[in-house]
This record gives sequence, structure tokens and C-alpha cells, in this order.
Amino acid sequence: MKENDSMAVPTSSPESSTSRWRADFPVHWDEEHQVSRRQFTTLLLTLSGVLFSGTLFVSLREWWRRGRTAALAPMRVAEAAAIQIGAVQLFQYPTADHPCLLCRVSHDRFVAYSPIFTPFICPVV
Repeated sequence: MKENDSMAVPTSSPESSTSRWRADFPVHWDEEHQVSRRQFTTLLLTLSGVLFSGTLFVSLREWWRRGRTAALAPMRVAEAAAIQIGAVQLFQYPTADHPCLLCRVSHDRFVAYSPIFTPFICPVV
């Protein structure tokens, strides 16, 4: 085989068997690698663009939905004097299907939690 032969493929068979193969499949190996790199780059840029566009679409859709959702109305759960410091009051908000816990942390501080673990939509005990 010649050093500058771009169609040469290293094989263990004699030169006569590779000449028939090269006649049937005339692939210039040096050019094949350049085309593959170009195709890979094109594919990579195309997929990156598609993924970026999809992410941008989802982000804009969520931003649009958050801007259009109505604010939840405030609701009286209990009288402040009825809940002792460290005590918990069970209530439903925003609908009867959504249980919540109201905890009195200090004299003037209340916190509310949802006992539902969001990723699994199951109650946390």
C-alpha cells in the first residue's frame, strides 16, 4: 500500500482482495472522516437548538400561566387565641380535597404546611 493512498484500508489480506472491495465501495477514508465530523456538528447544533427551543417554550408557557392564575382568596382558619403555641390546627385549603396544617410557632407567628408530598402526591405521616 502507498502512504498517500486515501482509499487504503489496513487489512491482513493481500492487495488483490482489497482492490475488488475498493472498486465496489469507493470510499475515500480521509474525506469520510471530515464529512462525519460535519454531519455530527450539524446534528449536534440541530439537537441543541431543538432542546433550547423546547426549554424556552416550556419556560414561557409556565411564565404565562403564572401571570394569568388568579390569586387564592384569604381564609380565616381559627381564632388566634384558640391555638396554643406549639399546637397544630388541621384545615382544608383551597378546596376540601387539600388538607393543610396550621402551626403556631410563637405568640405572633403562624406557619401553614401541606402534608402532601408533591412528587408522589401521597400524605406524609
